[in-house]
Formats: sequence, structure tokens, C-alpha cells
Amino acid sequence: MRDGILAAIYLAVDDLNAQLPAENRLEKDEATAIVGDRAKLDSLNVVNLIISVEERVNERLTSPLNLVEKFVESEKGPPETLGALATLILELRPAC
Repeated sequence: MRDGILAAIYLAVDDLNAQLPAENRLEKDEATAIVGDRAKLDSLNVVNLIISVEERVNERLTSPLNLVEKFVESEKGPPETLGALATLILELRPAC
């Protein structure tokens, strides 16, 4: 299941990278930072990425996941890397 979630995240990265200048594009790697000091994204691009990830993940799930809502409600703050995002999705996902 994690591989499928990562594949969906990487498709969302491709979507976002198509809109970004070369120096701001994300690598498709679990260690890639999406927030924090190491991140290349501004807040608008983080939101765009999360929306795209939500759409891509929901294509694979039988029940939709509202990832944006979970981000807003999270007490832990947003995941800092693509791998942490995948872990969060696995924890939150409805039964498939």
C-alpha cells in the first residue's frame, strides 16, 4: 500500500514540478523536504502540492480522504518530507 501512496505522491510532484522553475522543482524521493528550512516550496506551492496529492490518492481509495482538512486540524503540524506525508496518509486513510 505504501508504494501505491508514494506513486500517487510522485504523480502530484510531477504536476507541481510542471509549474515550477527548475531550481524549485522537487525530487521524487521520500527524504525530499516539503516544509521547513530545507524546503524549496513557498506556502502556496505547499497547498497546491497537498491538493494534488489528495486528488491523486483519492483516485486509488474507495472512500475519499480529506487531506487538506487533516493538515489544518493536525496538532503535530504538517509532515516535513514526502515520506512523512506518505506515512500520514497511511495512518489516515479509510479502509480500502
